[in-house]
Amino acid sequence: MELTVEHWQDQTWKTTTVAPVKAGEQKFTLSQLVFADGTIVNVSHDLSVEVMKSAPTVKDYAAQDILEKDQVKFRFDLTDEDQSFLFGRIQLVSSDGTGTAAEQAITQTGTQEFTLDVEERREYVFRVLLSWKKTEDGSSQVTDDIVLEKTVYMTQDYGLNLSEIKISAADGTNTVYYELDSTVKISFRAETVTSLAAVQVKMNGRMYDLKPVAQNVYAFMAKTGLQPGVKELTLEKIEMENGKALSVESENSVLLEVLKAVPKVEGFTSEQTTQDQLKVQFVLHDADGALESAQMQIAEEGGNVLLTKAVYAGKMKWWQN
Repeated sequence: MELTVEHWQDQTWKTTTVAPVKAGEQKFTLSQLVFADGTIVNVSHDLSVEVMKSAPTVKDYAAQDILEKDQVKFRFDLTDEDQSFLFGRIQLVSSDGTGTAAEQAITQTGTQEFTLDVEERREYVFRVLLSWKKTEDGSSQVTDDIVLEKTVYMTQDYGLNLSEIKISAADGTNTVYYELDSTVKISFRAETVTSLAAVQVKMNGRMYDLKPVAQNVYAFMAKTGLQPGVKELTLEKIEMENGKALSVESENSVLLEVLKAVPKVEGFTSEQTTQDQLKVQFVLHDADGALESAQMQIAEEGGNVLLTKAVYAGKMKWWQN
């Protein structure tokens, strides 16, 4: 690859390049210098650098309540693309500050499963702490790096109460009419017997991230789509920060109307024929069937209308003597 250099100090020059994606030792060879006057000097200089390793990552976290045993089963995958893992542990810590309720070791990467005792209606924090090496020789290490932290709360009934569903335009304008493929803002109040926050909502089969806007009030943005007509937006599930999905059964819908597209004229041409006729052609598109009536007018430059003629959706041709 060719790199541009800049003067640094004295007889020293420097250049920069993006570090390779792959961790470990990477070798560079300087093979040629090209001066401003076009002079080319062939050289051979090797340089070795080490690209730091990345931390192992947690994927596919899931927590399953085992209500009859007052337990929660945790499952996740620990991936380690750069082989940086040394050792680790999981912790279950009480949110009230009373300390660590449980702790177990992680001895290898891959799929992890832990079943821990909990008290119903008591809030905990589940943590994954890892120690890993940045360098191949282990001279640079990170200890007890918290790579995952999730709220844990087990109860048979969350007492979800969903209310105050509202819709507005993206700029906050209150309306029930929206253009095709425009953005609509949906907000609602979601209250439970817990102090857990809602983080996602499932609406019409699709998941959306929630943004808190007030205590127990959340909002998200969605698209109206490309089909006109009256649409029902139904909030089907609310996902809490502990991963629990709560179904919403009633008073969970709101209506809006997506307006039809305005008919438009395309491919307009006009010409005067050799027989001194005026020939006009165009296509009147009405994709959504919005057109009720339409007229074509021919007027003089000053605005005096010479002709008014009804037109319809589709390809139009007209000749005027």
